[in-house]
Amino acid sequence: REPISSTWLFVASYGEVVLIQGYIAALKRAGLIPEALLIICNQLELAASYRRVFPSAIVVASDGRRVHALALAKQFPPRVFIISEVPCIPGDAPCRLSPSLLRVVRRQGAPTVLINGWLYHQKPASRIDLLAVALLTRDYLRNISVLAVQNPTQRAELIALGAHEDRVTVIGNVKFDAAVQASIDTGALIEKGRAILAGRSAFTAGCLREHEDVELVIEAWKKRREHDPNLLLVLAPRYPNSATIMTHITNVLKQNAVEYALRSDQVDIARMQSIDCLVLDTVGELASVYAASTANFVGRDHNLLEALQCGVPTATTSNWNPNYPGFGILEALTTSAAIEQCDTSDSLCAFFERSRKRSGLTFAQALGALTGAVERAVVLTRRAMPLRNE
Repeated sequence: REPISSTWLFVASYGEVVLIQGYIAALKRAGLIPEALLIICNQLELAASYRRVFPSAIVVASDGRRVHALALAKQFPPRVFIISEVPCIPGDAPCRLSPSLLRVVRRQGAPTVLINGWLYHQKPASRIDLLAVALLTRDYLRNISVLAVQNPTQRAELIALGAHEDRVTVIGNVKFDAAVQASIDTGALIEKGRAILAGRSAFTAGCLREHEDVELVIEAWKKRREHDPNLLLVLAPRYPNSATIMTHITNVLKQNAVEYALRSDQVDIARMQSIDCLVLDTVGELASVYAASTANFVGRDHNLLEALQCGVPTATTSNWNPNYPGFGILEALTTSAAIEQCDTSDSLCAFFERSRKRSGLTFAQALGALTGAVERAVVLTRRAMPLRNE
């Protein structure tokens, strides 16, 4: 077959494919990349999900060998190689990107661009990985033309590890651009949520996994309920199928004499009007309940953007894992006052009281100052692209 000039894209999971979609579209609109897309991954089992985002893409699994990278370059000569978020260095994330791919792309005269870079600070899983980190990190970084990272801390770390200083740029987080651009029918979400809540005013706590988060929320709700007896508490575990999490939630509710029902039991309207708490042990309904609530709380290390998308005031705690990719989102949203951090039941109760008297920012308002990462990434990519003889 004739060689097909292609855009190469490395992804670790479906999330990284969705993340990069807007950036790829912007590059195509600017005429910077060819239509042909070669997605390189570690697991072909996910190929079908990748093609839901990029239907015409060719998906291959890299085996890490130089001979395989050369074969790909011969059949699909790279115009640019894009890495979606991870790995910034060998062995740092739950995926593997062979340095051979980077070297082959460079020898083809094409740039490699890492977008939305984030360091996990993951410990090497084996001695071989430890050796790879020690021996290959500097070479790995210097084979990347553009390192577009989320914050100054990531930039400083990569430079210290051997990246060229002029190749590492802070662009922010492209997830904010993706969230604002997503098409969300807020009216439909709110209507569905109100039906689930039977029209009651609700304080919803989603993505609950940590025991202390469950206890914090229940204690804050009890204090607020002294002034608002009809306030419904909604608890949504991060993993409804986890017996450990579900048992803890129900035990704490029983200890506090809170009358509750499980959403999976198909609670009728009469029952919904009498209970104190609805445990949302279903999948796919949390966004609707968030949208119809008076205020929301998001459990540590989880998805803040989902709770914000319909303009409902949202809080979380401050004790997030700084190595979790969502930590940068937490910092940015806190700085922009789009969310509040509440570490005590008193502060969370006070947050809810303030929420009753005001509406949250619209999604665009909450994220407005935080968007623009895609545009900045396109500018950096344009500068890195070699000139073509037309």
